[in-house]
Amino acid sequence: SRLTRTLSPHRLPFSAQLSEKLSSMNAELQTYDDIPKLREMAEDQKSKAQQSKAEAESKIGALKQRSAEAKKHYDELKAKLSGDELATSLDELEGQMKHHMQTVYVLTEYIETKGAESIFEPIAEECLNLLQGINTESIRVLRDRPVFSANQFQPY
Repeated sequence: SRLTRTLSPHRLPFSAQLSEKLSSMNAELQTYDDIPKLREMAEDQKSKAQQSKAEAESKIGALKQRSAEAKKHYDELKAKLSGDELATSLDELEGQMKHHMQTVYVLTEYIETKGAESIFEPIAEECLNLLQGINTESIRVLRDRPVFSANQFQPY
């Protein structure tokens, strides 16, 4: 009795799963019992798939034709444009503009690089501080011991 009590909770879910699987298998067997109906369904699906394939292939053909027409039109316009004097001169000017823009870019980079190399403000500030220190020291020395005194100065 103790053994059945410990196994009974595990048995119920297993038996429920088993009965569920059995009912599922019975439903599938009923589906497969009608073989002519299954064949008819398979034929319907096959014909629908073939019809979809044929529609897709016809759309692909139409799209390829439109693409070929568009390419032909593009090539005609390109040939017409290449013979035009104004278009040729515009292409040349565009090439010159690209060259000038590249030159401007290179020169701008060069100027920025040289500007970064010649930052003189910290050096100038250090020099001014040093000069101010020398001036302050000179003023202090001259105040303590003047170069000449009024007594030393004698008129002719």
